[in-house]
Amino acid sequence: RHGPGSHVVMLNGRGYTLMWKGSLKYSDAPPATQKRIDWVEGSLFVPPDGWFHQHFNAGHDPARYIAPTWGGDGKWFMRALGGGGRTHRLGKTSTRKGGNLIEYEDEDPAIREMFVAELKKNGVEVRMPAKKKSGKP
Repeated sequence: RHGPGSHVVMLNGRGYTLMWKGSLKYSDAPPATQKRIDWVEGSLFVPPDGWFHQHFNAGHDPARYIAPTWGGDGKWFMRALGGGGRTHRLGKTSTRKGGNLIEYEDEDPAIREMFVAELKKNGVEVRMPAKKKSGKP
């Protein structure tokens, strides 16, 4: 999650993005804030301010996107995974250290189950390694 303003533009591929507010776990978030955005080449969406979100390539081909956002000087610039001010930089710091990045080991198991089901539905091989336990409840 990060601050507002990044406009996610899908350049190619097929998949979806999950967005949610509040809880670190998607399945624990209030149902009204659990959103799924299906995307294809040319799709555009803007994650709301402070919402967790995760992008999933569910197709056979690689997916690429850009996320133009405001720079500190008020001008647009391009960064592959967003950019901008302090709230965007927190997206690169683990929630374990006060940031906004949910570590792979801490990811909600429901998210992986959804992704695996989507890959199977599309005939795509699952190549993700098994999750390690984080040691957290």
